[in-house]
Amino acid sequence: MTGEAELRKMRARLQRRSRERQALLAARLRRARADFEIIVDHVWTTYRPRRIWQWGSLIHDAHFSERSDIDIGLEGVASPAEYFAIIADAEARTRLPVHVVELDKLHPAFADSIRTRGRIDAFDLRRQQIGFSRHGRSCPACVSNRRTPDAACR
Repeated sequence: MTGEAELRKMRARLQRRSRERQALLAARLRRARADFEIIVDHVWTTYRPRRIWQWGSLIHDAHFSERSDIDIGLEGVASPAEYFAIIADAEARTRLPVHVVELDKLHPAFADSIRTRGRIDAFDLRRQQIGFSRHGRSCPACVSNRRTPDAACR
């Protein structure tokens, strides 16, 4: 049988391992969020999608684990070649797995779920507030009507 002293040692070791795991997960989450911002900045600067969404475990800390990836949703990608170039560029900017989806091509229920549960990238919100079009110039129609740039802007 295991004595009290042995049980205390086991309990202390389990608690220490749990604290270490939590610290590693917190560092991985910080790295994943920083990488997301780097990826989004590059994708916006290079490809100018209409909208960039963050979704998945980066939004909900409690769901983040060792298996988590960086989930990115895009709207307004110009072509399949551009989509695959975005994936390659995203993967080159992080050591974490990346999951990029085109909301325009998903089943509407799944796309709506991302739009409902996810959030628009903060860079994207700032761009919308000042009325940037896909080509990086201010769209007078969007600025004057205070609306999100759309296909008419491109």
